[in-house]
Amino acid sequence: MKPVASAEKSKLIDKAVMVDLCLSSGALMMENAARSCFDIIKERFGLHFKNCLVLCGVGNNGGDGFALARLLSEFFPITIYVIGDLSKMSEETKLNFEFAKNNRKNIIIEHFTDEEQINNVNFDFELIIDALIGVGGGEHLRGPVVPILKKANLSKAHKIAIDVPTGLNSTSGSYHPDVFRADATITMFCKKRAMLDKNLSSIFGKIHVAYLGFDSNLVQNLIDEWEIEPKDFHLLKNIPNDANKYDCGRIALVAGSHHYPGAAAIASNAAVVAGAGLVHLFSTCFHPQLKPEIIHNPLIADKDGFIAYCKDNTSYLIEELSRFDVVAIGPGLGASDDTMKVVEKLLLNLNSKIILDADALRIVPKFNKLGKNVILTPHLGEFSRILGANKAEILHNKYSLIKEFCQKHETNLLLKGSTTLVSDGTILYYSTSGNCGLASGGTGDALTGIIAAFAARCDNLSIAGAIGAFIHGLSADLYVSQYATESLTASEVINFLGKAIREVRNEI
Repeated sequence: MKPVASAEKSKLIDKAVMVDLCLSSGALMMENAARSCFDIIKERFGLHFKNCLVLCGVGNNGGDGFALARLLSEFFPITIYVIGDLSKMSEETKLNFEFAKNNRKNIIIEHFTDEEQINNVNFDFELIIDALIGVGGGEHLRGPVVPILKKANLSKAHKIAIDVPTGLNSTSGSYHPDVFRADATITMFCKKRAMLDKNLSSIFGKIHVAYLGFDSNLVQNLIDEWEIEPKDFHLLKNIPNDANKYDCGRIALVAGSHHYPGAAAIASNAAVVAGAGLVHLFSTCFHPQLKPEIIHNPLIADKDGFIAYCKDNTSYLIEELSRFDVVAIGPGLGASDDTMKVVEKLLLNLNSKIILDADALRIVPKFNKLGKNVILTPHLGEFSRILGANKAEILHNKYSLIKEFCQKHETNLLLKGSTTLVSDGTILYYSTSGNCGLASGGTGDALTGIIAAFAARCDNLSIAGAIGAFIHGLSADLYVSQYATESLTASEVINFLGKAIREVRNEI
């Protein structure tokens, strides 16, 4: 997993490293940051530019910019525009400012303190580097920074942001209308939280992580947010060569109805293809496209075709489901009162790992605590209904709301989206695979089946959910690498699961 940090956590990491390395100032880290940025620029973009503009503030991000300008000046002319009160520079920033000012013939420095000075400023450069504010900044800008950014964004130059584009809140993702729009961002130590939001990709551009010259193990205990990567598939229990079907997980799905048999079929088929040893479907109706490996367990239907609330159903389900490693409840279930009573009964009586999805999520507000053996998998609309909050409020506070919900209910939650978030109340996991082709009916049901299969091979439901979301998205990405995004269906996600799993295995 790759570490992810909020702005606040980034500051704590800086302090922890300085203490551990017995540094009295950040000069060494600033030099390491500049050299790492230089190496990335040299390797990824080359040193062929005719000229370069470096925008520097008076904080530590500006210090990184001054040091980087000094290194780049060996290869092409550098102009530095400094914005801010020079008297507010930290010791190490001032040191690098003086080095750039006094020791390099290939550097021109101009200082701006008010907006009127910006009107006739030249922005005719091949490369523009933003080192104005960094991770400590946000969407609220004032003074000459705004017109500087306006002109920079209008330039045809290649643009690189150092750490975080100026004008963007790296924690919340909120941004100023004139935020620096980078072709690439070189960020320090690890990605910042907002960098996992695909909707902000036009601001960050391609993201590169700079090495700062210290052992990342020094700050592992500070990190509580992680991005899933292919090699994390090894966190699932390995299937031994002499395994039998019982070793690969017994999965039960309580899903489907006469109205929605397809959802149950998709979830069940996905569980089989994702590696479950045995898959049983408990339903009132069985779709003809169910894979032959899936075992049918008929339930009594009410007059509308949904699961009836009766002793024959509830007693049978409680007894049978107690024998399974994982029970997934919800896809295509319907939301009749009787069915919801059945779901409630199951939650009160089962100790298996439980996945609640789709219509089954409607029962959640009735429970104060759900348990660590449960994971909820809502999309934004379903989470909005569970919390009784509007979608805009959730989007603005989703990181804290997810953690708070999991802590309060002592459970796990996976919030589906272009970037999927998973938490157990303490750790937050990000899955960034996938594409907009997943915005079609049934893909969420496929995810439920995948998570069910993986949950049988992992004691941590949040990790199983996060890896499941990653494989689900990767399957969609592999499909889109060959076919049109518009033609992606839940069935094709399932068809490409084998390729997705093989691909991550090859990277372990």
